[in-house]
Amino acid sequence: MTSIDRLMIINKRRMKSNSIKCDRCGKKEKCVSLKCVLVFLFSFLINLQNSFSYVTDSHLKEISNLYKVSGKIIDSETLKPIPFVALHIDKINRYTITDANGEFIFNNLPKGEFEIDISRLGYKERNINIVLKEKPNLTLSIKLSLITFSTDSLVVSADNYNSTSHLTGKSYKLYGDEIRRNFGITLSETISRIPGVEMRSNGVSTTRPVIRGLDGYRVQLRLDGNIMQDVSATYSDHAVTMNSDNAIEIDIVKGPEALQYGSNMVGGIVNVIKNIIPNSMPNKLNGVISMSGDLAAPGGGLGIQTNIPIESQSLSVGLDLNGRDHLDQITPIGTIKNTYNQNTDNTIGLTKFTKWGYIGGSFNSFLSNYGVAPNDKGHLEGVDIELEKYNDGLLLLTGGVENGFLGKPASLNNSKLLNERLKYLKKVKGIGFKDKENKIIINEAEIIVPKKLLEVDLPGMAWDLLPSLNNYRTAGWHSWSNNSEKQPFAALYTSLGCPYTCSFCMINIINRTNNSDNISSQDSNIFRWWSPEFIIKQFDYFAEQGVKNVKIADELFVLNPNHFMKICDLIIERKYNFNIWAYSR
Repeated sequence: MTSIDRLMIINKRRMKSNSIKCDRCGKKEKCVSLKCVLVFLFSFLINLQNSFSYVTDSHLKEISNLYKVSGKIIDSETLKPIPFVALHIDKINRYTITDANGEFIFNNLPKGEFEIDISRLGYKERNINIVLKEKPNLTLSIKLSLITFSTDSLVVSADNYNSTSHLTGKSYKLYGDEIRRNFGITLSETISRIPGVEMRSNGVSTTRPVIRGLDGYRVQLRLDGNIMQDVSATYSDHAVTMNSDNAIEIDIVKGPEALQYGSNMVGGIVNVIKNIIPNSMPNKLNGVISMSGDLAAPGGGLGIQTNIPIESQSLSVGLDLNGRDHLDQITPIGTIKNTYNQNTDNTIGLTKFTKWGYIGGSFNSFLSNYGVAPNDKGHLEGVDIELEKYNDGLLLLTGGVENGFLGKPASLNNSKLLNERLKYLKKVKGIGFKDKENKIIINEAEIIVPKKLLEVDLPGMAWDLLPSLNNYRTAGWHSWSNNSEKQPFAALYTSLGCPYTCSFCMINIINRTNNSDNISSQDSNIFRWWSPEFIIKQFDYFAEQGVKNVKIADELFVLNPNHFMKICDLIIERKYNFNIWAYSR
């Protein structure tokens, strides 16, 4: 008799006996004594355990009918095992993958019919139906076939610009219609839509590119591969003396790739290509006319660029003429006074072509008249700035051009001139250059002047070789609101290098004496300084020249109190009234 049958008989007997007398104490009435209650609960738990034991035995008997499916998956052509194949039984949500030998196993599968989905990247998917009914173990051998992927064709091409103007390692390039679509009043505005490039602005005219959050001397501007010589990196009230009107191409190099052109280029490089000096003989007269306008700063610009061939003389004349005129900038709350901009940027280039190469030259003038908006921390009434810049250039190339640009010069094989120059370059300690095969040559490092010999080997600035200091002026934030004292201006170093070993900093590159690949500037942490008694002589000269504003360009001027406090004491003793700016990190 099963435990359930026994439980039913006991319960029936108990119900029947309660109407007559208690089975435990003999009373004829219902008994609620503690003894009877405890005995009743104990007997109930015993019968419940018997019932549970019966159900458990029944389930174990059913679970014993579980199945196992195993097998191996191989390539249909090579017959080699395929690892990492995914197998999925969706009906019961079971999943496994093949091992390195292509083998798999499903344990404890219930009885029934199932579909196994098989998939792996690069192979056609398969579905296999299995029936688990009689045999407890099922072994499968499965073959998968490779699938062929079809993609769009990839075309790799390169342009032979036949020019020394282009940068290597470009991160971004604008040219043609893309320049026209993004055209702005200034170069910075034109490229400000490129990812990672922003614009520093102190008005319509005084804008400069910001790359990866860095600007100033960390971002270098170039025209046809040549470094722009202006003071726009010093402070935001100086304009860039170059525009993007009539540009053929604009190259931007961001990040570490820019360091191949200088250790200070941690932000990047912007190179505007106009081919001012023609590098090829055009077949006919050609050119570009560009016009632009702006409503926020009412006005516009006009540019003309042309190449004129003179075949009889094997000459090519290039003209690049630009003019721009804008009124004060308009905003929703009114007009910003003194933000006008007028400039003209004109260049003429001439090239003579011969059998051995070509020689060319150019002359450029940049004239600008612009305003800087009022600022309560500097220019209270704003500033009107007139800027004039003149530049000329000469280019001589022989034997053709191959991927030329500064660090990758044109190949001048069999050139006596180049061989002579390379001979002298190899004698200069502390420099690096590329030879005619574009091989990098690093000369032996020059010795570092020790601190005790600074005043002998580096005896200060050669002020006598400079024009009058009246020609130099400081930035507005240095002279504060007193614009009359911006000139004359002077700057000097009182120390060199740094004693710390920050891996990201290039300050100590001037101290490097080891050219090994695993040596960086942080391994040359040398801090040197001139004596206060020597430095005060520089300030004596400043006082004689009427200088009021002095910039101390040291990276760590206040690092050594014995050094900078002594200099300050000597200045106070002489009762000089200098406005001094210095780094104080």
